[in-house]
Amino acid sequence: EYHSFDRQWLKTARHNYSLSELLAKNWPGLKIKSLPVFDRLNLLIGWTGSPASTSNLVDKVELSKEERRKKYLEFVHESSKCVEQMEASFQKHDLPGIQQCLRKNRNLLENLHEITGVEIETPTLKYLIKSAERFGGAAKTSGAGGGDCGIVLIDSSIDTTPLLDEWTKHDIIPLDLSVHYND
Repeated sequence: EYHSFDRQWLKTARHNYSLSELLAKNWPGLKIKSLPVFDRLNLLIGWTGSPASTSNLVDKVELSKEERRKKYLEFVHESSKCVEQMEASFQKHDLPGIQQCLRKNRNLLENLHEITGVEIETPTLKYLIKSAERFGGAAKTSGAGGGDCGIVLIDSSIDTTPLLDEWTKHDIIPLDLSVHYND
């Protein structure tokens, strides 16, 4: 589980501390937590080859935020609730619950696009997500969206070879990454 740090704090703090001092600080808002994983959980990541900058997209959202503050704050609230629900589903090893939360998060991001006008999903990412859904997975953009990577959580009993072949035919590169199991 990852919650981003307070970017404004970092902009100020980087002028007040050396790099080593800064790295030793507690960063406001930053949360990194290992979640329990289980055998049924299979993670797929597809790279579309079009990198996007999270900070650039966040800055665009920031520009729109004042005009649409209420809707944006509602997005943030609903997104936080979604992350809490997903964490609870991970604790229970509830793959359908995790997938439901991933889908809800994608819907929230689609709504963010409507609120801000910032493009979250490129056509290639939309294809990645829809193809994963056809094969029984739940998917969303990862990081900035805007053309970078899509993540899929799918039951490990499902043969994903046809899905990955489909991605390759559409210039989506399946990354050779997997869930890390803590002992």
